Amino acid sequence: MCKLDQKFNTWLTIYPCNALDKQSIKTGYETFDKKFNLTCGDEKLVLEILDSNRLKQIIALSNHKFSINLNEDGRLYMAIHGGHGFNSENLQWFVNIIDVFRGK
Repeated sequence: MCKLDQKFNTWLTIYPCNALDKQSIKTGYETFDKKFNLTCGDEKLVLEILDSNRLKQIIALSNHKFSINLNEDGRLYMAIHGGHGFNSENLQWFVNIIDVFRGK
């Protein structure tokens, strides 16, 4: 968990797609939509938060399976799936994901 120095107008959750998933919100960015599910409190606001630059950054970091939950108060929860263990590569991945949401 990381506490960002900003607040958001809605919450969002990003998690990997699998065959049993229900329909999630579509961003219009096909590569992202095929790889991830997206749920949120307010679709319009989330699509503003997840602009094309952020979506591209998330895709660039998708060498691991992961889930992210961003809360309105700026708490960012991140999890890498698949037993990768904690090492310097994973630590850098966490820093990079934090940077994706820290910017605006």
